[in-house]
Amino acid sequence: MLDATLARRLKLVGFDVDGVLTDGGVYIGRAGDHAVEFKRFDVQDGLGIKLLRDAGIIVVWVSARRSDATELRARELKVDELVQDKKKLPAFTGILARRGVPWEESAFVGDDLPDLPLLERVALPITVPAAVPEVRACARVITTAGGGRGAVREVAELILRARGSGTTKDLDKVGTPHFAQFVPLEGNQIGFFTVYDGSFDKYIADFTKNIGEVFDLIFKFTKNPPPSPCRKYLQEFIDFAAGANRGPIGFYQNYPGLSVQDIHALIADSKSPTAAAG
Repeated sequence: MLDATLARRLKLVGFDVDGVLTDGGVYIGRAGDHAVEFKRFDVQDGLGIKLLRDAGIIVVWVSARRSDATELRARELKVDELVQDKKKLPAFTGILARRGVPWEESAFVGDDLPDLPLLERVALPITVPAAVPEVRACARVITTAGGGRGAVREVAELILRARGSGTTKDLDKVGTPHFAQFVPLEGNQIGFFTVYDGSFDKYIADFTKNIGEVFDLIFKFTKNPPPSPCRKYLQEFIDFAAGANRGPIGFYQNYPGLSVQDIHALIADSKSPTAAAG
């Protein structure tokens, strides 16, 4: 389990590309008279990067190998900065200087010897299972998923869950005995499954009273949402929830795999002075 204090201190996460964002393989061939190169990137990793950026964390890629495929993927995911330079240490040092982030507020995910100087300096060194022994020995975290197979998504969830670990007290304020869980569905949607005691209307009202701002945030990504804030328009929210009751709810699609605690942590981060300054 990642320390919550360290997770909340992180302002920037850097990623190596080959072997971390990909499985390390490169597909090389020819198209007509031109040499072409392809790489396989994981879709879930891409969503993990989006979640980090949505939480106000700067995401950068540092690769020793120049690649058009890498540039295309970084542009597609709106990565904050991509540097392709064989001298990784000065490259990453320059990124930190430009972003005003110290080493002790940064993390890096790498898998090979060129990443070692960075991993030895950051606050949170992370690697993947196939990393070389020297990197594995240096890493504080070794992911379960492999490079290009969900490792980046795992890192994102690890950091975000640790940052939100102090928010369970907000759910404890909900007086209605209940269990609630976000569950990924098809089509990049999320279902909100819950079991509760008593009246449906009272349960929704109790939930809204204590953590209504969570739903106000969700409604920003909702098609045809009820009016906000939901505390002010409680009956409209109850009617909206009742209409989706016992069926898949698609308006959580921007937060697949995250619990209520995680989303609340994102709200808290967005209100912090650091997030406001960024």
